[in-house]
Amino acid sequence: MKNIPILFNTEMVQAILAGHKTQTRRIAKYSAQRVYDFACADGKWYENYDPKNPPRHLIEWYLRMGTVGPCMIGDVIWVRETFDDIELGKPWYYKADGDLRPECWKGEKWRPSIHMPREAARIFLRVTDVHVEHLCDMRLNDCLNEGVRLTTAEEKDLVLGPVRARERFSQVWNSTIKPADIGKFGWEANPWVWVITFERCDKPEGW
Repeated sequence: MKNIPILFNTEMVQAILAGHKTQTRRIAKYSAQRVYDFACADGKWYENYDPKNPPRHLIEWYLRMGTVGPCMIGDVIWVRETFDDIELGKPWYYKADGDLRPECWKGEKWRPSIHMPREAARIFLRVTDVHVEHLCDMRLNDCLNEGVRLTTAEEKDLVLGPVRARERFSQVWNSTIKPADIGKFGWEANPWVWVITFERCDKPEGW
């Protein structure tokens, strides 16, 4: 079992704390050459192989069998979130809780999640499932598990509900992608992603 840090933005952290978010999707990156090399190593060989555009079934096979994903079932994710440590350690303040810092510090910039140290971690998630799929393969339940919220009317509408859920998640997804990468990793690009399902858990022993 490993303890793995993963970045979550403030909205995602709030959804986790509220119990709405139990899944996250992360880009499944791969090298076309590695895909080909893996196929050859397994005794397969492909004529007219385009190193810039491997066939879909071969990419999926490689991701499922040839690589290790960002985590495995049983691993514990410790959440890195936007924070502040006014006195260099304690107390820790987290943007997801609202601005609870002393009045004289309110309005100051928060520290980015990438800089949050291990000792500041307060949210721990045990991985219960991890698999690879295309981003747009998401169904209604997947969107809800990602933290998307629907109105009562939308939930009752079997046609409109799934459409609205996908629209809202696509907006959230694209907001996490750098503008230069939208064409490759944005919603419309429908990239391969690792789907990580998790549940809240206690801080690991010896943390």
